[in-house]
Amino acid sequence: SPDGRSVAFVATDRVGKSALYIRSRDAMVARVLPDTDGASQPFWSPDNRQLGFFAQGQLKTIAISGGSAHVIAAATVPRGGTWGRDNVILFVGVPNLPINRVAAAGGDVVPVLMPAVFEYRLFPSLLPDGHHYLYMAIDDRARAGAGYAIKVASLDSVDTKELTRSTSSALLVPGYLLFRRE
Repeated sequence: SPDGRSVAFVATDRVGKSALYIRSRDAMVARVLPDTDGASQPFWSPDNRQLGFFAQGQLKTIAISGGSAHVIAAATVPRGGTWGRDNVILFVGVPNLPINRVAAAGGDVVPVLMPAVFEYRLFPSLLPDGHHYLYMAIDDRARAGAGYAIKVASLDSVDTKELTRSTSSALLVPGYLLFRRE
């Protein structure tokens, strides 16, 4: 969680049913969140009170205090989501389409600006300013073993900047850019 007090994860129980679980760092036992069957790729709201996740071809949100999940948008082949301070969620619902923007309460889904040259933009992660985001970029060179990078882009521009080469997503934590290499 953004405050560092809890961990959210997907786990499968003894009968093979997967769901979202929450564990406080000061507790030994995790608790399952109801109405999260088949959940994947969870991400936190900035206030630590809710989670976004994907299940049954949809982007959903749920309060960690309990209750039912809320359907926000279609996401048939999800590849990551991130929740901004202004209660906007960026998510990839289908890998070969642009990253989408939607209000955390639901509403119109709007594609994020993209340059004319196509690249896959996967696993977005909003930066603290709420206007820039990290993403994993994959372009046509990927078939030759190149073409993977961590880039930063703006919601207000088609300009991007490559930060490093990597075949994984990245996350900014205070003072560090976390990503996997080799």
